[in-house]
Amino acid sequence: MNSHLSRRSRGGATALVLATSIALSAGWARAQEIYVSDSMDNTVSAYSLSGGPASTNPILYNLSNPDGLAVSGDDLYVANSGVNTIAEYNLTTMTEVGSGPLISGAGSDLNKPADIQFYDGDLYVVNFGNGDINRYDPTTGALIGGAPLVTGLDYPSYLAISNGDLYVSTSNAVYAYNAATGAPLVSGALISNQDGSAGLAVNGNELYVADEGAGTVTLYNATTGAPIGSTPLIAGLKDPTKIELYDGDLYVSDDGGSNMITVYDATTGLPVPGSYPGSSCSGNFTIVGGDSVPVPEPSTWALLVAGLLVLGWRVRALAASRLVPA
Repeated sequence: MNSHLSRRSRGGATALVLATSIALSAGWARAQEIYVSDSMDNTVSAYSLSGGPASTNPILYNLSNPDGLAVSGDDLYVANSGVNTIAEYNLTTMTEVGSGPLISGAGSDLNKPADIQFYDGDLYVVNFGNGDINRYDPTTGALIGGAPLVTGLDYPSYLAISNGDLYVSTSNAVYAYNAATGAPLVSGALISNQDGSAGLAVNGNELYVADEGAGTVTLYNATTGAPIGSTPLIAGLKDPTKIELYDGDLYVSDDGGSNMITVYDATTGLPVPGSYPGSSCSGNFTIVGGDSVPVPEPSTWALLVAGLLVLGWRVRALAASRLVPA
């Protein structure tokens, strides 16, 4: 009898373990990777955050001055500055989605597209060539509203979006807008007198700004534009361009120096182990991957509940078996 009950218990435990493993695997995002564009070689390469290539590199060839990169689901979006297009690629097959670029041609308003980012289901694109910021439907490629979200900027290059606020760097300043309407959040520039504003990263009410000319990354109040601290968070860089926050660290591409992406502690500004090949020109990259604690999606929760129901059925069957004479 004991061995019979033991088999039933193992069956229930197996159901729970199976349901849990399905939930975790379904809720876990793509492996943690850094994707780097190289506008000189017209390629995109992938690297693991644990070090070394994540796959055969480059993963994309024959692009046209690729710059901004963004990932949504299983697809990688690439801004081809040389031909004014946004192309979409499946990250599993490394093939282009659809019969051609997602966004291109007349009416697209693309003009040397630079940084690109997803926010609230939409694709935001900053155009270095015409000073516009556009918002697109990533499914159809249509320009939302039929017109640019923001116009008249002086060579804008990088974006950061958080909590409904959009930040953009220009040649010597940083501006802030409502991400849905394009309305300015402050009169004039949020941050001015930059030697060469570049990459941006936002965390709550903290805004990190790379300054190419000064070779620094400085932390600012994202609402007032006032510096946080008396000195730059990071100094002594050659030509810092793209920056991105990930898991408490700040990743900085330094094109004028080592052409590497270097990792810094986002609080102290001190270097932490880890560096990755950078781009020989554009200096753009994006980081994707699962969080340290994965959050299951609704469909995943359904699988988990189903597994628990199976477990409950087995427990009831076990209880009933105890009432049956041996």
